[in-house]
Amino acid sequence: MEDLQLLYNCLQNRITTYGQLDSFQKHGGTIRGLSAETWQSLKETARLLNFYQELYAQGRPKPIDRQVLADSGAVSGNFIDAAAAKLKELGNDPEKLVSAIRSGAVSRFSKSKADELEQYLLNTGYLDDRPQISDEDILIRLQAFLSNYTTSQVEAEAFLKQF
Repeated sequence: MEDLQLLYNCLQNRITTYGQLDSFQKHGGTIRGLSAETWQSLKETARLLNFYQELYAQGRPKPIDRQVLADSGAVSGNFIDAAAAKLKELGNDPEKLVSAIRSGAVSRFSKSKADELEQYLLNTGYLDDRPQISDEDILIRLQAFLSNYTTSQVEAEAFLKQF
C-alpha cells in the first residue's frame, strides 16, 4: 500500500493484512480513503499474487523440518538424527532428502521406508509430482490472467519483482 493515510486508516481499524481487509469489506466495513477503484486494484493485485504463487509452486517441493520426518512414521528413532542432519545439510528440501536417502546417505535406511517417506510427503503436499512450470510459461499465463483485469503488465511486473 503506497498511500500512507490509507495505511494509517487501516491500522486504526487493526487491519494489518489483505485477508483482514477483505473480510472487513465483505462484512460491510468502510475504510476512510479506500475508493472503489483502489479496492478493485488491491483485489486484482492479491489475485495476481495468488495466481503467481500457484504457478510457481507447481512441481516444487516445500521445505520440511525434523518434525515432518517424525510425523511421517517412516523415520524411526534410530534414523531421525541422521535423517534430520542430512535434511538440514540439503536446505530442508524433501526431494533432495529422499534422493540422498536412496543413494545411501543415511546408512541402513531401507528402500521401503524411503518409499514410505516419499509417499507421505506427496500425500501431505510437501512434494509435488506435477512438472514444474517454466519461467516463460509462467509469464505467458500471467499475461493471459492480466488481460482480464485493469492492472497493467508494467504494474504487475513491478509488483512481482518484490518476490
